Amino acid sequence: MSAPSVGATRRAQQKRATRAAVLSAARALFAERGFEQTTMRDIAGAANVAVGTLFTHFADKRVLLSEALHDELDGVLQAARETAPACGIARLLHLSEHLFAYYAARPALAAVLVKESLISPLSERSEQVLYGFLREAEESIERAGLLREGVSATDAASVFFALYIAVLLGGLRADPMPVHDMTQQLARLLHVAFPDRAVLP
Repeated sequence: MSAPSVGATRRAQQKRATRAAVLSAARALFAERGFEQTTMRDIAGAANVAVGTLFTHFADKRVLLSEALHDELDGVLQAARETAPACGIARLLHLSEHLFAYYAARPALAAVLVKESLISPLSERSEQVLYGFLREAEESIERAGLLREGVSATDAASVFFALYIAVLLGGLRADPMPVHDMTQQLARLLHVAFPDRAVLP
């Protein structure tokens, strides 16, 4: 198999640089103006790319929001993993609290992201982050010995994620989002879901 040509490598680097510039511009404009008030033309201008180029990377504004915030969410999770317990409910609560804090810092965008993620098809990048989080939950639950007989790690992780989303939706209705209270509520719900095995913090 031949190595990619210099031209192909340069094009790939340029594509990554364009994508990064667009995502950076989108985050800044969404935060400054709000999601609804920001247009794709605004983002293209701030990123110094043609509108047509923008649409070759992102199908529409909602996909762009999802990609922009999921990129950041992946970074939040990566940082949280460095200080998280090895496995179990304590690890899931630690990761969840960091995600809640991220959403609390940008509640309006978070509300749009959650709404769109629940009702619209996910982009490839968003799927990577979401399903990576679910796989991590599976492994954490299984390694901690929290599975009941006959219950799969996949189903247990789905229960965790459903409770996480329920708490997140409730928190998004508050102003400001009560991150600590949300984490404590999730802990109580997980204790119900995993009785006699989950230890409340």
